Amino acid sequence: MTLTIASNRLSATFEPFGARMRALHLDGGPNLILDSDAPAFAEAYGGFMIGPLANRVRGGVVRIGDSNHQMPRNEGENCLHSGPDGLHTRNWTVAQHDTDHLVLEIVLPDGACGLPGTRRITATFTIADTQLAVTLHAVTDAPTPINLAHHPYWALGGIDTLQVEADHYLPVDNQTLPTGEVAPVAGTDFDVRAPRPFPRDIDHNLCLNGGRSA
Repeated sequence: MTLTIASNRLSATFEPFGARMRALHLDGGPNLILDSDAPAFAEAYGGFMIGPLANRVRGGVVRIGDSNHQMPRNEGENCLHSGPDGLHTRNWTVAQHDTDHLVLEIVLPDGACGLPGTRRITATFTIADTQLAVTLHAVTDAPTPINLAHHPYWALGGIDTLQVEADHYLPVDNQTLPTGEVAPVAGTDFDVRAPRPFPRDIDHNLCLNGGRSA
């Protein structure tokens, strides 16, 4: 099943499995995201919703209070994107679908992906004119980490500059695991606060300005 929302200029198509975005078209032009069925992008979570913990977890171990919780290891000794049973592998429920508005939701039972808490997660997609807004929300009945991510690959075409309002980024180690440091972008390849040639070989998190710390 595919679900489409649209304005007079922009349209987006989704499917409930993995809350996956399949297409985004502006003014009837080509797809603005790379083909999520191509093996390279399908295997790299192309278009899916990632969680409950996006990114890598060292050893797959999450400590909450005095207890360690073991997530499945699916990238060597580490857990990537919550393992083989993450949100990207699950069927979401269509809670609301209007012309320009789509809400998908899912409930993760206590213990799913190795983490505590029954977690109700919603993904809301809204289109207005040429903008697509994605709002992610989670409620849990027990302390648990949540780090959700929408994971399309953009078809940049001839675009060769990037601008992101982020004063800081997260350094990583040789396993692409965040070190825990929050570093300033000034003087690094991650400083894209003003438009500049697109940086290459970057697999890091930029910390958007104005975001909440907790």
